[in-house]
Amino acid sequence: AEVAPGASLDFRPWEATRFDWLANGKVDLATSMIEDTPAEFHGRVIGEDMAVCVMRNSHPLAGESRLSVQQFLAWPHLKISTGADMDSFVDAWLRKHGQQRDLKLTVPYYSAALEVIRDSNMLLMLPEHIARKWSEQAEVCSRPLAFVEHPFRYWVVWHSRTHASAEQQWFRKFIYEHCRGSQFLSPGS
Repeated sequence: AEVAPGASLDFRPWEATRFDWLANGKVDLATSMIEDTPAEFHGRVIGEDMAVCVMRNSHPLAGESRLSVQQFLAWPHLKISTGADMDSFVDAWLRKHGQQRDLKLTVPYYSAALEVIRDSNMLLMLPEHIARKWSEQAEVCSRPLAFVEHPFRYWVVWHSRTHASAEQQWFRKFIYEHCRGSQFLSPGS
């Protein structure tokens, strides 16, 4: 409101496979975790983070420093369905090794996931900066996996159709700087 009082914003939940929204103008800019920007798109890395496994503080695995695949598979799992893809990397690793986790519940909201984790023995994969924030708000903790590591890269992404727009260039820079200043991420390259 102070920086651009004439602007109005419409935030929408990003879906990892919906780059067509950027191409057809449904959205002008996306911030998300992606591996890389597809052709015809431009992007700038905001920061990086690591995947961790979240659990309640009194979970039997909370005393471990890193979780083995056996420990990880011994407990039921929870998944958050909206936003960026936070755990398919672990499912891909498990499939490659002839295993799968016991996915008991999928919820669309982070707040619902936090309630479930806090009150159950379920495990949840999250970016480390979110897990740290949760541990400040509730009695939950996180542990890295010993069998697979996965970095998350956070991007600001836009389509070629808006690349030269002065307004969009200003907005991209504004969002980039805001996200860099407000996230608990390691600087991207």
